[in-house]
Amino acid sequence: MAIVFAKPKRKDFYQIILGVAFIILVIIFLFLLFKRGPEIILPKLTGEIHPPQINFEHLDNPLLKKLEPYPGVEEFTGILGREIPFISTSPALPTTPSF
Repeated sequence: MAIVFAKPKRKDFYQIILGVAFIILVIIFLFLLFKRGPEIILPKLTGEIHPPQINFEHLDNPLLKKLEPYPGVEEFTGILGREIPFISTSPALPTTPSF
């Protein structure tokens, strides 16, 4: 018969303390992160605001005159879908192995 020495079962308090400390740090970090809110940065306006300059001379480019309009998409005249889309039309696999 084997002799078994009984050891007192103790919880590893260091792991519990580290786990609780980690959870508290995460809660504090999230609280400080969301407490501040978004920082609003206003642009500094200096001088006058000028309207955009549009150069219409680019529309006279000969390459643009060679472009043709897209012919479009023809209307579909076939049959849409299947009666039962969940049934495969491929040949069935054999259920019993052939050796």
